[in-house]
Amino acid sequence: MGSSHAPASGDSVDDTVRVQTAPRSPIPEGSAASDPAPSDATSGKGPDAAQRLAGDLRSLRAAIQWFLAARRDQVKLVARQAIIWTVAIGLLVLMAATFAASACVILVLGIAGGVGELAGGRPWLGALITGGIFVLGGAGAGYLLLWKVRQRFRRKTLERYGRVER
Repeated sequence: MGSSHAPASGDSVDDTVRVQTAPRSPIPEGSAASDPAPSDATSGKGPDAAQRLAGDLRSLRAAIQWFLAARRDQVKLVARQAIIWTVAIGLLVLMAATFAASACVILVLGIAGGVGELAGGRPWLGALITGGIFVLGGAGAGYLLLWKVRQRFRRKTLERYGRVER
């Protein structure tokens, strides 16, 4: 009740906050754009009509420039936020990939050490066997993947065009 920031009658608190934080309009207080509608006596007749029109056009130009500046700032803000999010997500992906690669290296080294111990304490043999298994397994998985993709493309082509007899 005694607050100096209380909203006027019929206004909500949100409207008061928006009014307080909104940028000032470039339209001058005494211009025709800020005045109520003119009466019949000053409705555009007389020698000062051209001056009032020129003033209104200047006010309109200022308002348009203000609006365009606000839009430009909005676009800059959106672009800046998009760049920040892109960089943040890229760093997270890089961190996850580094973590996964480190985990794979530690796993392979552990397997190689275990196979080396099983091979009579020869760590070089454990590393050789483990490396060979992983290289052959990767090559086999790659070949299987390519074969599956080729078969799928072939099947879709035959479904699209029908079987061609030679």
